[in-house]
Amino acid sequence: LRILHVKRYNSIMIEKTGIIETKHEGMIHDAQYDYYGKKLATCSSDGTISIFDVSKGDLSKGDNVVRLSSFKAHNGPIWQLAWAHPKYGNVIASCGFDRKVIVWKEVKVNDWQEVTSHEHQGSVNAICWAPWECGLKLLACSADGTISLLSRRPDDSWDKPLSIQAHDMGVNCVSWASVNSGNDYFAEDYNDKYAPLPRIATGSCDKSIKIWEFRDKD
Repeated sequence: LRILHVKRYNSIMIEKTGIIETKHEGMIHDAQYDYYGKKLATCSSDGTISIFDVSKGDLSKGDNVVRLSSFKAHNGPIWQLAWAHPKYGNVIASCGFDRKVIVWKEVKVNDWQEVTSHEHQGSVNAICWAPWECGLKLLACSADGTISLLSRRPDDSWDKPLSIQAHDMGVNCVSWASVNSGNDYFAEDYNDKYAPLPRIATGSCDKSIKIWEFRDKD
């Protein structure tokens, strides 16, 4: 895994400042910095997630990159990772070919445990956390045409996942709007208060983009 550094002169130049020997045994599909840019999470076709400390300065020196943990997360390739906002602790989500979306939490130093998961009927292709103001809420989309919403409650338990058929073909991407996007639906957030749930967008193999809003069943 290569680390790039951006330098500004009269124009922008990008140069390599380090290479991380990840020790993954398969293709790397995603690499995500945490909120502070001090940790880097990677995932691979080998079904594992690795967490690296990249805060030590000069990354050209291999000794400055420390692998903090590595764990088996999925039974097959992992497509994507997503860090939650640090307000909720060290939490990371993953999704993969094994049809699962899983939320992991660092329960003690370098010890990552599954806290909730949901299984679709096809590969889970992408995930996206809601804006932090909305509480700890994760969207996932799948090759089976569905999207699912995983939500943590104020007592630290998790709601039963909400799942809907979003497209007639596979869903490849999902995104949240900001909390200022204009939707007036409010849901309970992590602090036992109510925060607006913004619109979401989904993109599919059917060549369409759909915009969705949350509404009360009544």
